[in-house]
Amino acid sequence: MKFPKFKLPPNSLFAVLLRSRWWISILIGAVLSALALAALPAPYGPMGAMGSFPFWGIGVVALFRQWKLPSAKQRAAALARLQAMNTREFTALLEKAYAADGYSVRPANLPGADLHLVRQGSTTLVAARRFKASSLGAEPLRELSAAMTRAEAGQGMVVAMGSITEQARRWADAHAIRILETDPLIDWLYRMKQL
Repeated sequence: MKFPKFKLPPNSLFAVLLRSRWWISILIGAVLSALALAALPAPYGPMGAMGSFPFWGIGVVALFRQWKLPSAKQRAAALARLQAMNTREFTALLEKAYAADGYSVRPANLPGADLHLVRQGSTTLVAARRFKASSLGAEPLRELSAAMTRAEAGQGMVVAMGSITEQARRWADAHAIRILETDPLIDWLYRMKQL
């Protein structure tokens, strides 16, 4: 039996704390515990302090999520390194990272797609897009969608170094194409030990 995946509402307190630095949740938990122990009568203080347990838990989860993420300095250095790469180097880096992530990787040899990925019987085409001045519009997404149809791929992904137009985001959502933007890309490359 497969259980549904629980997802926090994006603007709930705990979702915001999960995106914040881990020590903020721990600090809130410590303050709430101290207030409960100080304000409540001695027999009830520990029970009141237990109300801070969710904040401690969120702090621990956030710590483990943030443990292997790059610092701001490392992130800036990684961004500079990625921007200095040419298209061939960038695609080769993605190829190594996807292989480290458990995909079977080969060149796509299709217009609009750079890499052909297979994992657990699922096929994904990847388009690597590096651009410095302009924004990614819907046209490269249409090319990837056409390549997905030709290759009978169920999913597509655009790895984008730069900004993305709102029209392109909507188009990608409607056509089973994920967009991997700069910050999540850097985090993923660090987890795959490619930067």
